[in-house]
Amino acid sequence: MKKIEDFIANADFLPPAFQLLPRLLLLLEDVDANADALADLIRVDPGLTADVLRVCNSATYALAYRAENIQQAILRIGFSEVHRIMMQVIMSPALKNPQSTYSTPQPDLWNHSLAAAVASQSIANPAEINTDLAFTAALLHDIGKVVLAHAVPQETAAAITQAQEKNQPRYLAERAILKTDHAAVGAKLLERWGFPRNISAAVRFHHEPAAAKEEVRMASCVCLANVLAYRMEDPVVVPEYVLYPDAKALQELGFTQPSLEVLVHEARVQFANAQKSFL
Repeated sequence: MKKIEDFIANADFLPPAFQLLPRLLLLLEDVDANADALADLIRVDPGLTADVLRVCNSATYALAYRAENIQQAILRIGFSEVHRIMMQVIMSPALKNPQSTYSTPQPDLWNHSLAAAVASQSIANPAEINTDLAFTAALLHDIGKVVLAHAVPQETAAAITQAQEKNQPRYLAERAILKTDHAAVGAKLLERWGFPRNISAAVRFHHEPAAAKEEVRMASCVCLANVLAYRMEDPVVVPEYVLYPDAKALQELGFTQPSLEVLVHEARVQFANAQKSFL
């Protein structure tokens, strides 16, 4: 645990633009926020500006004229859509190939995180949850795996091996070996970076949403988005919680297992569109 805590305290592996996210989330919660405020936030990072414009001008959006600045991009595709693009651009370097020294084959963390973020939209909208904040929480739900991969790579590899050999959820194997899990570690990192509680709590409790108390709805949304992400990916072996989604999370948001299953196709199409933005 000390290695993990030390790493969080000195974490510098995340891209510089990650520091913008707490301010971005405050803008999203401000009903009076406008395009200029968002543009001013993005402009402080030249690389982020270039990446956001690149994605906005991709074939995915099929704009009649290329956006030449952030304000044009926001006006053409909307505040919320630029937020989603910005989140994807910021987080992709952190979630792609977080550690290459594992002895055990790793899932594609970036694609899984993006799939969960996209799936969260289909869940949040009918549940009347803020879709932008749900997207953010779902995109970040496994960020603790990045911390563990860098801070304690050998122990993390052992947890992954145990989970596979015993066919148990990875977070339970992490608890057995590390006395913590990626959800708790990820939440601690987000708390250190000043993220709102609704985001950090959703990350911390995405495997046990009922424990999130006042943030149970957002945690339930991320929990079910994680399930949909696995369903969209069609892996050969899935955790038991994917086969039997958390009953309390379903009830909290007004879903049943069959009604959640209906969302898989919709989320898969949206995920494919999101992926095209980065080709």
